[in-house]
Order: sequence, then C-alpha cells, then structure tokens
Amino acid sequence: MDHAELLFEWQNDPLSLAMSRTKTKAEWDDHLKWVENAIKSDATRVDMAELDGQLIGWVRLDFGGETELSWFVDPKFRGAGNGRLIVWESLKTYNVPVLATIKPENVGSIRIAQRSGFFCSKFEDGFLYFNRK
Repeated sequence: MDHAELLFEWQNDPLSLAMSRTKTKAEWDDHLKWVENAIKSDATRVDMAELDGQLIGWVRLDFGGETELSWFVDPKFRGAGNGRLIVWESLKTYNVPVLATIKPENVGSIRIAQRSGFFCSKFEDGFLYFNRK
C-alpha cells in the first residue's frame, strides 16, 4: 500500500487510459481494493521501478494459463529507454513465457516489446498480442 497514491495517479494518466482496455478513470476506493487484492494474490505481481532513488514506473505480471506482462513509465521518464529497462528486469527476474497485449497506436510499447524479444502472434479485438518465450 506504500505506493497506492502514486499508482492511482499513474493509472489515471490520460495516455495510459487511452491505451488501456477499460478506458475509464479509476475511482479511489476501487483502486485501493485492487491494490489490497494484488498484494494478497499469488496470481498478480506488481513491481515498482526506480531510477536514482526516484520511482519511474511499474511492471505487472498476471500469472495464469498465460502470464500477461504490462508496464507503465511515468510521463517524465518516457522516451529515454526506461520502459525497455523495466521490462528487461522483469523478464530476468521471473523468467517465464509472457504475453503483452498492446494497442496498434501505442508505438512506444510496441517498440519496447520488439526490442525485448517479443513477437506479434495475432491481432484481435483491436489489440496486438505479443509473446515472448
């Protein structure tokens, strides 16, 4: 719960909302419930990313039939390769096959996925599906 407020702010970032599946702003109470459940769950892992003592983003893994990986980089730290570093660290830490679901217009995340060894396996329901073994 240490970073619940910052995660809430990032979750409601306009670009994040535009690229997400839900597209709706999170409400504080719902967000707190999600954070509490994520902390307790063995199926979800959220790791904060730090650079020079400052939080710059997060990576989330949802373990299940297929492990889904998602990430966020604070707008102040975008465009400097930080997203790729966040993803790489997560891939090294967990070392499992993963799936990333990305909107075609999210060029930054597509670039991160491609540079991190993902391949596009399909386009469905408005999303590109990237896998990494």
